[in-house]
Amino acid sequence: RLVRGNFNNLKEIATKNDFVGVDGILMDIGISSYHLDFSKRGFTFRHNEPLDMRMNPNAEKTAAEVLNSYPEKKLYEVFLRYGEEQLAEQLAHRLAGARRVTPITTTNQLVELISSVAQDTHHDEKKMVTTAFQAIRIEVNDELENLKRGLESAVDLLNPGGRLAIISFHSLEDRIVKLFFKKESRLSVITNKPVIPTEQEVQKNRRSRSARMRVAERLKKI
Repeated sequence: RLVRGNFNNLKEIATKNDFVGVDGILMDIGISSYHLDFSKRGFTFRHNEPLDMRMNPNAEKTAAEVLNSYPEKKLYEVFLRYGEEQLAEQLAHRLAGARRVTPITTTNQLVELISSVAQDTHHDEKKMVTTAFQAIRIEVNDELENLKRGLESAVDLLNPGGRLAIISFHSLEDRIVKLFFKKESRLSVITNKPVIPTEQEVQKNRRSRSARMRVAERLKKI
């Protein structure tokens, strides 16, 4: 049975649908190919789309609202924390100045502004655009906090001996999963190192190249 929801509500959804005490949970974190290719919500910089970036279209906060209403200091924190961007301060300053003239509402506008910072500082444009889009998307969807709450719920739902597998696609997510597995006393780590895609898989599916899977097992009660 398919249910639309959020990792944040994992335990509630499972309980409501009689999935309490399960032997396996797979969490495939982040945006899907659908979001990138068909949603037209501004997840990708390859097309000119409205700056929305909400995974749940009924959620309140959009990317445009973040970019046009956040104080410059808060924008800086978003780019630094969620994009690990070295030029977070310059980027936030450029966006704050631009929005005073014209609101930033499309992906093309955003790409142009980010690219201008990269060009002025002789940095990799594509990398800066990619990390900036990632940072804004994470902020809009509160992805990392939802992941943390989802991990806690997943362990609660597992039977003893049940396994939890997490597929992440960037270092921020993977770091959270790795630390959680290490600290959670109810789990035994199965994968000492993350499982990564083979060359053959990457050739068939380029988007799999950054995937990292970690697996842990719920300890049996003594």
